[in-house]
Amino acid sequence: MAGWARRRGRGTAGERGCRVHAGPGRNGAGRTPHLVCALIWGLTWGLLVLPTPQAAEQTLWGYGVRPCEAYLAALGAAQSGDAGELTRYEDWLAGFVSALSLALGGDVLRDAELTAAMRGVRGACEDDRDQDFFNATMDLIRRTGRLP
Repeated sequence: MAGWARRRGRGTAGERGCRVHAGPGRNGAGRTPHLVCALIWGLTWGLLVLPTPQAAEQTLWGYGVRPCEAYLAALGAAQSGDAGELTRYEDWLAGFVSALSLALGGDVLRDAELTAAMRGVRGACEDDRDQDFFNATMDLIRRTGRLP
């Protein structure tokens, strides 16, 4: 009966899916030990069945996670002649808008120039200084009508 169960795939958990290969010799020398089969089966099953952890929040990187206060400070520094930090915000915005437009299959800024988009984000930041640059950007994009 045990031989029948193994051939039909109805053996114990350690035997399911494991094939016992007869090696050289008539007494089964060289067979795959059942413990190894059980370990392989358990690891494979565990990887397939275990739920993947869900992040409570989406992960954002770069200048998008910086607060609007920092962006407005970079604007002030640019007006004083130091535009390095402001350029990084512009670069982040250009990359984000480009990626979102590609993902959605259309221009999310509706043919607006980058400078106009930066003015729109500045307005959103001035209206709500507690938000981050990403949310100010999303406010601008939602106002264009391309996102819900």
